[in-house]
Amino acid sequence: CLLCQDKKAKERLLQRFLFPLWDGEQHPDPLALIDFLTAIRQRVPHRKRASPLLLHCSSGGIGQMGTLVALDSLLHQLRAEKSVDVFGVVLRLMKSCCLMTPTLDQYMFLYTCIRDILAQRQP
Repeated sequence: CLLCQDKKAKERLLQRFLFPLWDGEQHPDPLALIDFLTAIRQRVPHRKRASPLLLHCSSGGIGQMGTLVALDSLLHQLRAEKSVDVFGVVLRLMKSCCLMTPTLDQYMFLYTCIRDILAQRQP
């Protein structure tokens, strides 16, 4: 869909990605969520973005959004540094926006996601 604020503004392409597999307190399959984030990054690589990504959690679970942002950051960190710092990433999020801090359950879910990524890479 194309967005145009007024006649002088430049048109922008708006891409919407929907992940319906995360409702309420149940965590999604870690690999499904990782595949979702990977698909977004392939469609909208950071270096080609003219504007930021906009995230919205329709279920009212801002902790879910914090978990998603943390996981995206951890995936980037893993690719770039070959290591991850879950505590450091979550602490940075907490300092930037305290409402995005995952619950203990969501924090542990981040470790589950990283474990599953590493297990997938094993021969």
